[in-house]
Amino acid sequence: MTFRFTTAGEGIPAGLPVSAERVNVELKRRMGGYGRGARMKIESDQIEWLAGVRAGETLGSPIAMLVWNRDWEHWQDVMAPEADAPGAERRRQVTRPRPGHADLAGSLKYDRRDARDILERASARETVSRVACGAVCKLLLEQFGIEIGSHVAELGGVRAQIPGLLPSPLNEAADASPVRCLDRDAELEIIARIDAAKAAGDTLGGIVEVVALNLPVGLGSHVSWDRKLDGRLAQALMSIPAVKGVELGLGFEAARRKGSEVHDEILPGLSRATNRAGGTEGHRGAARSPRRDEADFDPDVPASHGRLEDRRTGAGTVGTLRRDRRGRDGSDRRDDGGLGAHGGDAREIRR
Repeated sequence: MTFRFTTAGEGIPAGLPVSAERVNVELKRRMGGYGRGARMKIESDQIEWLAGVRAGETLGSPIAMLVWNRDWEHWQDVMAPEADAPGAERRRQVTRPRPGHADLAGSLKYDRRDARDILERASARETVSRVACGAVCKLLLEQFGIEIGSHVAELGGVRAQIPGLLPSPLNEAADASPVRCLDRDAELEIIARIDAAKAAGDTLGGIVEVVALNLPVGLGSHVSWDRKLDGRLAQALMSIPAVKGVELGLGFEAARRKGSEVHDEILPGLSRATNRAGGTEGHRGAARSPRRDEADFDPDVPASHGRLEDRRTGAGTVGTLRRDRRGRDGSDRRDDGGLGAHGGDAREIRR
C-alpha cells in the first residue's frame, strides 16, 4: 500500500489580482434585496484571507477565506460540543420538524432527537461559501473577457418583460432595482406583492435568470455523462436550498413545441438568430450564443403556517399549510415532489 503526503494542493493560478473588496461586493449582493429575511439584516459578511493570497495576488496554492457569523456569540451554549450535565436539557431544542426543510428526513436518517443537529448544517447560510469562492472564480474569468450576471425574471407570480438585448454589465443594471428586476412596471408590482405577503405572514417564490457571455465554444463534453455542461450546471443550481427547478433556454417550454420551433438555426458565420437552447448544444457550449439558465425558487414555509408536530411529545399545532395542497382529483399533492431540503421525506413518493 502506498501513502502519499502533500503539504498543499493546487488552487487558482498564481498571479491573479484579487481583493477582499471585490469578494465583499458579491457577498453584499447575496444579502440584499427588498423584503429580505431577518438573518440577512443581522449579518454583514466580509471575508478575511487566510491562505493563498499575498500582496494582492494569488500564489497558486489553495485559497482559504473566513467569514464570521456575528450572531454566533448568542448560540455558543446551544451549540457547545461538550456533553450536558446529567439530567440537564439543552435549551432551544427543535423537536417540531418544519415541512420543506431537512429537519424530519435528516433526523430520521441520522437518528437525532434534536433537529437542530440537522438544520444548522442544512442552512442556506452555507451559500456564503459558494458566493465567496465564486467571486474569486469570476475574477479569473474576467481575465478572458467572460461576464456572468443575473436578474429576477419572475417573483410572486409577476413575470418581468425581459429585453432581447440584455444590458451590460448585467449585474450593475440589476442592482439598480431593489428586487433586481429589469422591468420597472414589474418591479413595482413585485414590491407590492412582497409587502402584502409580509403583512400576511407569508412568503413568495420566484425565478432568476443567470447569463454567461463570451464563453469559449466547446465547454463540457458530449462523451462522458459527468462532464456534460448542462448536467453540471443543473446539478450545481439544484443543490442550492430552495431551488426546485432548472431550465436552460426554453426549458420545459420546449416540450410543448414542435422540433422546428425548438432548435437554433445555424446561419452563415456560425451566427444564430435565436437562443432557444440557452447557449448549449450536445451538452457543450454552443457557438455564438450566450449561456442562459433559469432557476426556480420555492417560497420558504412561514412559521405561522401549517401543522408542526412535536416528535418528542406528539403534540401539534394546526394551521393552513400552503405547501401541501390538493390536486385536481382531490388527492393530496406534494409541491416538492417528496423532497425536503434535498433529502427524501418520510412516507412520500418521489416524483
